[in-house]
Parts: sequence; structure tokens; C-alpha cells
Amino acid sequence: MGSGSYSFAAYSCLANEREYSTKSADAVFKNRSLSAKSDIKLSNINARTYNTQIKPEMVDTGVRESRDSNEHPETTPIIIALDVTGSMRRTPHEMIKDNFPKLMDALMQLGVKDPQLLFMAVGDHEYDRYPIQVGQFESDTEKIVNSLEEFVLEGGGGGNAGESYLLAHIIAGYHTETDSWFKRHKKGYLFTIGDEPNLRNISGHVLEDFLGYQHPANPISADEAVKKAQEQYNVYHIHVTNGSYGTRIAPGWKDLLGQNVLTCDSHDVHNVIAEAIKQHEDLTGIPYEAQAVVDIPAYTLIVPVQVKKTELIPINSRRMNEIVLGSFFGDEGKGQTVHNLCKTHPREETIVIRFSGGHQVGHTVRHGKLEHTFSNYGSGTLLGIPTYWSSYCTVDPITTIKELVDLNKMGANPEIIYHPLCEVVTPFDIISQWNNEDNLRHGTVGTGFKSALDRVAAGYHITVRDCANIMVLRTKIASLIKNYYDFSSNLPMYNIDEWCVKVYEYFKSVTVHDESILTRYKYKVFEGSQGILLDQRFGIMPYCTPSNTTCQNAVEIINRIRKESKNHLDRMTEEITDHVYVIRPYITRHGNGPIPSTKPVREVNDPNNKFNEFQKTLRAVEFDVNLFQHSLLVDSTFIPHHYTHRRVLVITHRDEITSQFNDELLSGDWEEQFNSIRTSYYDKLTV
Repeated sequence: MGSGSYSFAAYSCLANEREYSTKSADAVFKNRSLSAKSDIKLSNINARTYNTQIKPEMVDTGVRESRDSNEHPETTPIIIALDVTGSMRRTPHEMIKDNFPKLMDALMQLGVKDPQLLFMAVGDHEYDRYPIQVGQFESDTEKIVNSLEEFVLEGGGGGNAGESYLLAHIIAGYHTETDSWFKRHKKGYLFTIGDEPNLRNISGHVLEDFLGYQHPANPISADEAVKKAQEQYNVYHIHVTNGSYGTRIAPGWKDLLGQNVLTCDSHDVHNVIAEAIKQHEDLTGIPYEAQAVVDIPAYTLIVPVQVKKTELIPINSRRMNEIVLGSFFGDEGKGQTVHNLCKTHPREETIVIRFSGGHQVGHTVRHGKLEHTFSNYGSGTLLGIPTYWSSYCTVDPITTIKELVDLNKMGANPEIIYHPLCEVVTPFDIISQWNNEDNLRHGTVGTGFKSALDRVAAGYHITVRDCANIMVLRTKIASLIKNYYDFSSNLPMYNIDEWCVKVYEYFKSVTVHDESILTRYKYKVFEGSQGILLDQRFGIMPYCTPSNTTCQNAVEIINRIRKESKNHLDRMTEEITDHVYVIRPYITRHGNGPIPSTKPVREVNDPNNKFNEFQKTLRAVEFDVNLFQHSLLVDSTFIPHHYTHRRVLVITHRDEITSQFNDELLSGDWEEQFNSIRTSYYDKLTV
């Protein structure tokens, strides 16, 4: 078992389709009798031979296997056994709609190698019909949630002062085989989760009745079961504090497991499991308080839907490019989208590439309790994902240093790589922009971005490569002041030499490399700036930005990277590119410039887009489906026909959806562009 892989996009789609957040536990878990899939007794009965003695050398009984593969070469088996008796009947529901995606988020952020999950449901063997239900080790999103849905929520138990958690230990110890242990001698993890004591023994007839052992079977004590499970697993019990015993740990667990008895509220199970694994694996990184897609009310990801070429190999085994684009005039939620996409990929194999604009952007990302607005780093930074600053982007080293200090205070340690041809913004570019009436009238963020590009167009370059030699840097700054800005007679109060030294020292401390370094990464998330309708070619002059805000630059980078590969044709068949279009359920625009409607939406409370003297007020009008179609058409100009690609739609701020937005999208012909959206999602689109 264990083929496929987990992704937040896939989980989000399933969660929306199956309505986990709104359906009751009984509506989600519809089985009222045990399915063959989760009946370990059938596995044992159908085994070829039986060993009537419960011994370590027991063979040919039913087993659950966690195996390595080319797809998952170093599997980490994780067993989670959920108490489903009366007081704990809610736990599977909490797991499938909340704790499971958060747990996977945490494991991916920690860098846990190839996690394979097996879920069990634990009851009471003295009172229940189904005291143990056993899934399979799975890596695939849908297979994992399907195995959970198979469970019968019997809600039983009795007055015998305990539940049959030791059945989970017996299954783990005698009925699982893992490559992690037998090939690499590395233990997996077993977590029982409940609020009652562990029953002290299982009689032989119970083993015969519920596990299918041949008569006569020997009894097994709780101590024996735990000892056997500990051969292959790090064994834990999580005592749920909002259950029968409250914060007081149920009797017997400390004697059985010592320090491996953990406590938490049922809603925090994912954090406790992740922390335990983190300690064993010696993993470090950004705090992993998980925020899966479905936990952010204002954020919903709709998964990729249309592939234009025949898939020669599975998507999850391909190299992946994801180009994130704002579909209108900016402020759509590109930063959070990039962050959430990064969470779906292994950290060490992923990089965020800034391919347009520069330091003038403001992309706000929420990650657990952390929140930061990125200008000089990619939006995957809080996940430990490095940033590549392409040659299409400007860089302001002074504001970058300030942002680095802020991120360090949050516990982040950003990694950034610059293309040597990035243009460097100077203080004089900023001063010039502040004093330019045309810029102020047409719209600016006041960071010197446009002024820097104007003087570059005039031939006055200052690149990252120039900053490697302080004499060259000083000479170019002097020429810029004298010959371009003509500050010679009225030089602004600024310590030029101090700036040159700071810039020189900063670029000595970071990596500078051409685009060939990107071939090291399997997953490349391209983070766009502004919106497609602000593009310098397609926007309405003079109310646009002096850069390419379509996919153009990203596609050019992808094509150059492909040429770096010796097996160019093979790479083309192995690689897929998602064009990710981000929208709000209404249209926003900062500053001056036309907006398609004069009908405003209700007041938008956006704390990340408050009034400032350069951008003015954030305007918001009703969604225009025709303008959205135009935006897609504009971007399609640069989509090559020779590579496999899909179109993805992301809707942010869904807590602000209007009926007008609903009607317009539903009435549009989306089958050509987002093939399955209407049937898989839009028919359930409600506020």
C-alpha cells in the first residue's frame, strides 16, 4: 500500500465536495456495519497458515504493510488509533475535517520523509460489536480520507473502567510489517488517542472472536502488547483533556508508557503528534502551527482541472511549475496562495521565484499565529522555502535588510538567491519618485520602482553584479547623481558612502547565481506581482506598472531552464505547468485609474490595504465576468502550445461572496477554461 501522495489542494477539493465542515459525524461516517476493508479478522482467517501461539515469530497472519517504493523511498509509518466509544465518538469527525490536514501540514513543514498513515478505530471488546477497525498504510490524500470514512462510529463502551487500546498495540506489534524497521532499522510511530484507561489484558477467546485466531489462542496482557509494538514503533498515548477524566490522566497509562503519555485538547491533537515526531526525528524549522486551506475562511483553493496534453506519467511524479497571477489590478491574495501551494511540496525540493515587479509589492501571509507582509522575499519564506530573485525584478537592499531583521525576530531564517542582473534601487530613485508629480497623479507606491526602471531604460544600470566591487558601485552612483538626476547643485541629504558600504556588505552575504541553479528544484512556484490588467503592454496607460504582470516572464524562465537540461525533450514530457489565476469575489483597485464598474460593493474591511499617501484608498466594485475573461485571454497570449499545462482558479475572500458574483460565474461558459469546476464545486458555492 502507500502509492500516491498528499496535497492540500486535493484535500481541500475533497473536503468541499464532501462538505466535511457542515455535515454531521453521522452524515460523514455512514457505515453501520464493518466493511471487509477494515476487518483484520478476515485478513487473519484468509491467511495461508496460522500460528496458535502469539509469539514474535508469528507468520502468515493478516498484516498491514508499509513499503518503500520509487515514489516513496524512505517511508515513515505512522499509526493513529482513535477511541470511538461514547465519550470520544467525535474524534474521527474532528480528525477528517480538521486535525488530519493540519497534521499533514505540520509533517510536511517539518520535512518528515514519505509519511504513510494507518488509522484504527478502537472500541471496547467487552461491550462493542467492532472493538478494533483497521485501515491500511496510505500516502494518497483520497485513500487516507476514504479509510477514515470506512469506520463505524459505534459510540459504545461500557462501565468496565477502560477501553481496548491494547488491541491497537497488538495489531501494530503482530500484524504490521514496515520497511522502515526491517530495511533501515528505523522505528515508526504509534499514537493511541482517548480519554479512558487501557484494559489490562485480552483473553484468548477475544483474539479468536475479533481477530480470527485459531483455537486455542493465548491471552495477551497490555504490557506484552506494548512491548511487542515498541519493537517497530515509538509508542505514545495522547490523553484527551476534554473527555471523561478531564485534565487528570486516566489511570495506568503512566505505568505503561512513562514519558510517552501526552495530554491535549482534542482540537490540538495534530500539534502534539507533530511535536513528538519532531523530537524523535531531530527536525527543526519554522513553527508549524498548521493552517490548512480549509481553515482560512477567506481562502479557498480550487484544484487544477484541465490538462492540454496526454499525461504520460502521473502528475505527482512530475516536475511542477506553478505560476501565480493576479487576475485584475492586484490585491487578490497572491501571497497567501503562494504560501499554501508551497505547503503541498517537500521543502528541500521547492523554491519560490519572483519573476515580475520587485521590492514594491506587499504580499501578506498568515502562517499559524504568524503574519507578515513580504516585499523583498518570496511568500514561501515562513515555511523555510528559499526565494530566487530573477533578473526581471528590482531589489532594494536597504529595505531587504530591514525585512530580514523583522523575519529573524519571528523565528524565520530567510534564504534568498539573486540573479546577477537584478537592478538595484538607490535612495535617489526613491527621492525622485516622491518628487515626480506625474507618478503621484497616475499612481505609485512610493518605493522608487518606476524611477529606477526609467533610468535603466536611459542606460544607467546598477546591477547586483556591480555591487560586488565597491569602487564600481561608488563610481556608478556618482555618475547617476551627476548625469542623470542632476543633483549636483542640490544634493539631497544622504550619506552616499555609507549606503555603498551597506550594499556591498549585504551582497557579499547572499548567494548570487544565474538561472541554472533552478534546475536543482523539482517544484518551482512563480510568484507574480500586481495584476494582469496592470501590465505595461495590456494595461491602460498611464495607469499601469512598468513591468510584465502576465505569465510572460515566468514562461521565458521555464523555457530557459528546460534548455539547461541535457534531456530537454524528456523534461518536457515529465514537467507540467499550472497557471494559477487568483481572484476576489469582487474587483479592487488602489489609487487612480479606471475601474470597470461604478457600483461599489459593501465596505471592504481589509487591514492590509489601508489608506496611504501614495496609493490612496482601496476601491472595490462588483465582479465583472467579462473583464475576467479578458484577463484570461490576455495571459493566454504567452502560453506556449508545446508544453503540458493546466489552468487553476483560486478564490480568496470567500467570506465576502455576493449573490451577484455567484450569478455571474455560474452563468459563464467555464467548461473550456476550468473544465470540471462547475460540477465539482460551483454547484455548491454558497456564502
